Amino acid sequence: MKPIKLTIQAFGPFSGTEVIDFTKLGANPLFLINGPTGAGKSTILDAICFALYSQTTGAEREASQMRCDHSELALLTEVSFEFTLGDKRYLIRRVPTQERAKSRGEGTTTHNAEAQLRQLDGSEDGRLIVSKSVSDATSEIKQLIGLGVDQFRQVMVLPQGKFRDLLMADSKERENIFSQLFETQIYKKIENRLKEQASGIKQKVERHQSEIRGILQASEVNSEPELDEELDALKPKLEEAKAAKARGEEQQKIVQRDNDHAVVINKRFEDLANKETEQSDKRAMASDIEVKQVLLDQALKAQSIYHLYSAQ
Repeated sequence: MKPIKLTIQAFGPFSGTEVIDFTKLGANPLFLINGPTGAGKSTILDAICFALYSQTTGAEREASQMRCDHSELALLTEVSFEFTLGDKRYLIRRVPTQERAKSRGEGTTTHNAEAQLRQLDGSEDGRLIVSKSVSDATSEIKQLIGLGVDQFRQVMVLPQGKFRDLLMADSKERENIFSQLFETQIYKKIENRLKEQASGIKQKVERHQSEIRGILQASEVNSEPELDEELDALKPKLEEAKAAKARGEEQQKIVQRDNDHAVVINKRFEDLANKETEQSDKRAMASDIEVKQVLLDQALKAQSIYHLYSAQ
């Protein structure tokens, strides 16, 4: 985040309106805020922190207590802060809860806290992100900057006497701060993924070892070397069994061929028997056919002289 312009009005010791243009510092990465005690040096940091998070840097005073007692009643206490994040430019304006003069009549009325957040995209008023809600503006700022107010205090705008808090913070708190600053969440995700894979590999190894133990128990041996010895002792028998299997398979092929040949021969015998039966049936019918043939011949002769018979 790079500050561009800070506008302070009726805030802290500043009774009027003060504008700090950080662009006048040029490209200098470092600058000094100098002045006597009570001049308002810390108030500048308070104003930046208040503009972003609606809280001061030291958290000793509420935002509603930051109104200058010497400001005119009609002048509204507010802070506007313009800054850049990467190549984008933003403007946030905050107004704390305060008493102000009534627009009509005498006395005062309570002006509730409000906040506006805009992205300055080159248009006349910029793109309005938050129109009034204080909590919505704070939530958007947390998302944009990636830090909560406590982390912002410890890292970005350490108030006087608070640097020791960062140094004395426990390792877990510092880890959270630096992980957000340097966006190390991706490495945390990689670490978690590797842990998950390691856990899965460990479970597979344990299952494999359990299977090995089961095999050893079934083989009635106590260790893998003993199992190897058993396997070596069984190798000759295994080779003999393989040879016997091969001989058996070859014998089975011979028997199968003989069986197939026998089936073919048996089929031929069945065909021969069928033909002999058929021939015997035909021989039995031959004599009957001869008698009928004689009668047929006689009938044909009779038919040829039937007209003479009819004429007589």
